[in-house]
Amino acid sequence: VLTTQVINWARTSVQEIAAARRLMCWASTRGTVPKQAAAGLVMLRDEAPRSFEPAALATLARSLTDRNLRIFADVEAGLLHVMNRDIHLQGKDPFALFAKLDGIDPDHAFYLGFEMALAMTALQLGKKYTQDEGLNWGVAHRGGPVAGDVRHHRDLTSPEETS
Repeated sequence: VLTTQVINWARTSVQEIAAARRLMCWASTRGTVPKQAAAGLVMLRDEAPRSFEPAALATLARSLTDRNLRIFADVEAGLLHVMNRDIHLQGKDPFALFAKLDGIDPDHAFYLGFEMALAMTALQLGKKYTQDEGLNWGVAHRGGPVAGDVRHHRDLTSPEETS
């Protein structure tokens, strides 16, 4: 296959073709179809986005004892949830949810905005969202945080950051 990555819409085509070739080689040597064998070619949607039972989220919100905000994206319901010991907000508009949060310092506001943007992107594309983890973009990943990589989230009050 002859392809190019010069134009933006084809920027991952070489990686996609290489991943597809490896997947088909794997399947043909095993005499099977490549169904559910690898997710690297699935970039915009995830196989099984997270859904949450409303009762389970309500129970979790009631059980929280600290002020740390948790963010959940329920793809099936199309809702964002923000909760801590004092609140349990839910809605489709991250700006409206954020406006209901009081006493957020600028550093935490930046972090929450970043996380809300990831959660909203996950809702729009049907992807899994887990707070403090990047979204999984398969072979299209071009740097930055990826699923399972929490190095982008630091304690902003740690001595290393203030020195």
